Amino acid sequence: MSFQIKRLGLKVCYRDLTGIRHQPHQTTNANSQGRSYTKLFLRNGEYFKKKWEAHPEFFLDYPGH
Repeated sequence: MSFQIKRLGLKVCYRDLTGIRHQPHQTTNANSQGRSYTKLFLRNGEYFKKKWEAHPEFFLDYPGH
């Protein structure tokens, strides 16, 4: 969502008092760190980068930047 906000030209602020806690889901086998989870993680990462490749300024350490 923060990239969508940046695309609109707005600034994204983070307040340290608000935290995000992510619970691994059973459906992805995230707890096991198994091969299927790694494959899913890498696939989704590539999709995310491709989706936002027109905005390298959104990434801190983007090779194309």
